[in-house]
Amino acid sequence: MSVHNFRSSLAIGKLGEATFAKHFPMLTALNGRKSDFIDKESGELWELKTDSYDMAKTENFFIEHYSDVERGKLGGIWQSATHGTTYWCYMFSKNEVLFVFVLEDLLAFMEKTLLNYQVRKIKNKTWVTTGFLVPRSVVEHLALHWTLNRSVCYRDWE
Repeated sequence: MSVHNFRSSLAIGKLGEATFAKHFPMLTALNGRKSDFIDKESGELWELKTDSYDMAKTENFFIEHYSDVERGKLGGIWQSATHGTTYWCYMFSKNEVLFVFVLEDLLAFMEKTLLNYQVRKIKNKTWVTTGFLVPRSVVEHLALHWTLNRSVCYRDWE
């Protein structure tokens, strides 16, 4: 198992947040500790996961379960749920594609179907992260699907 470069992932995430913010100007960026964005009118929290590789390379989402297995530190949608996040977004920045999930719906679905997915371990310098490879086709019915370009978002289906 190769060692994951957390700094590189953090930089990808920051670029993703900047792209996301351009398309969703009604949201205010947060520090990322509990969520990435907030809708100040509604109080709804938004979390964004960004992957920079071409989505054609895989049919899966990677949905993190534990950010640090040894310490039992939840990650991904499980961590977001503890923070009161309303929307969980998954962006493939290279393809300019965004999936927006109601967190509660995605979490309920994942809890029912966890055993169906391959567990992936990611070794970081001093900890191990785990998550699931979840075929997009299995969960995309739960998401709004957006195609981003320089100026607008196109909603491909509801």
